[in-house]
Amino acid sequence: MVKVSILIPTFNRAEILKRAIISAFNQDHENLEVIVSDNASNDNTQEIVSEFLEDNRFKYYKNEENIGLVNNCKKLVFDYMTGEYFIILGDDDYLIKNDYISKVINLFENNNNVLIVFSYWYLYFKDIDKKNEIKYDFNEIEDGKTVFMDYLKFRNPSMSNTVFNREFALKTDAFNNENNNAFDLILILKACLCGDVGLIREFSSVDTSHSGSLSRNLSKNYDYIINSVNHVVEPYNLAIRYNKLSDDEKYDWENRVILRVFLSTVSSVLFFFPERFQNTLIFLERKNNGVFQSLVNDNVYYKLIVFLNKIHLFRSFYKILYYFYMLYDFYMLYKF
Repeated sequence: MVKVSILIPTFNRAEILKRAIISAFNQDHENLEVIVSDNASNDNTQEIVSEFLEDNRFKYYKNEENIGLVNNCKKLVFDYMTGEYFIILGDDDYLIKNDYISKVINLFENNNNVLIVFSYWYLYFKDIDKKNEIKYDFNEIEDGKTVFMDYLKFRNPSMSNTVFNREFALKTDAFNNENNNAFDLILILKACLCGDVGLIREFSSVDTSHSGSLSRNLSKNYDYIINSVNHVVEPYNLAIRYNKLSDDEKYDWENRVILRVFLSTVSSVLFFFPERFQNTLIFLERKNNGVFQSLVNDNVYYKLIVFLNKIHLFRSFYKILYYFYMLYDFYMLYKF
């Protein structure tokens, strides 16, 4: 029976880490290991995990210093795990379907071309105590390129229920940039270009959004903001290298996906780090000159935000857009 590794990177989340570990052990798949890699926590994480140490399926490692999320996950995948497949389960997230791993492995074993499997999931907003249902319209076995070309038309799969093939993950070089916390999306998008995608049409996990979550705090770090563009540039470069896309598909990906990410990056930098705007433009030009030229020369939204920045109104404009986005998210929440 194939072995599955549930990997839990953690940092100072002792109060909720136990929930994630228990949800992993509740899986009915018989060949399972659960590995926690502690990124130098200074709370009582060691005390929490101590009660699991007698289980031979459990392993606990602690870094001497905080090496960042990407490097911590890299250690889990490259150095610690021994399974053929893995999930990276957030320490503030948890699995809710005890037979999820069993269903995933059955899907892998019966479909040799499948490289990743994910499922429906709940996004839980802790601050307002509401859940949003995240579903996908793909087939149970979907052509990976279809998922690739639909990127940004649907909410990203949850890292906490996406099951990866370890052998493929080692080849993707997704952990090569410690400042790119979207490494899971690089894995997903590259897998889509190289094989099929499996979908379990059930809600299998809960992702928790709260004031202390990493996704809420990425904007505080300039390197995280600009390096996130790699999650769309690197898979696209792979597609070009191996002639995976037609001319129309290249045009769509550049002008719908990369251009949108570039524009979002510029907007975030102008709001949080305006003094580094010119450095950001140089960075984006190096990533994809064609898309960059289209952005600065032809995109009306880019010209608008640059103009608003010059007359010192951009920060107000950005906040208005953010509030509209939040209102839309709350509307989607209260529909369910």
